[in-house]
Amino acid sequence: MGEAPETSEQKSLALEEKSQDYFSANNLVIHGQVHRGQVHRGPLPPPGDLLKYGAAFPELPETIVSMATKEQDHRHQTDTIIVKSIPLGLWLAFWLGITGILVASVLFFMKESWPALFIIPAGLMPAIFSALRRRD
Repeated sequence: MGEAPETSEQKSLALEEKSQDYFSANNLVIHGQVHRGQVHRGPLPPPGDLLKYGAAFPELPETIVSMATKEQDHRHQTDTIIVKSIPLGLWLAFWLGITGILVASVLFFMKESWPALFIIPAGLMPAIFSALRRRD
């Protein structure tokens, strides 16, 4: 009743011992390999691995955490710059479009309708493209 629950590693070893006993008792031989891997996401390894790194190289866990912190700060700074530059691009597209429409209107009233027909769509394009890009 006071026994601790078995870990998955202990269960795996017990199963391996039972299977070896079975195969040796029945004179069976199995050839094969078992591969085991572990995957994690993010800049930091799992805490257990970090402790193992620390056992091998005492300064390594602190270095890994420091690198992850610097990476996160850099990412935040880059994202901030990108977010701040978006409104500037939208304003430039807006004013470029307004300027094109104004120039086309002046040309149209000066009886220069052919250039105006080409400038109006060119003036509207930045606004259209910025609106479409904003949707993504």
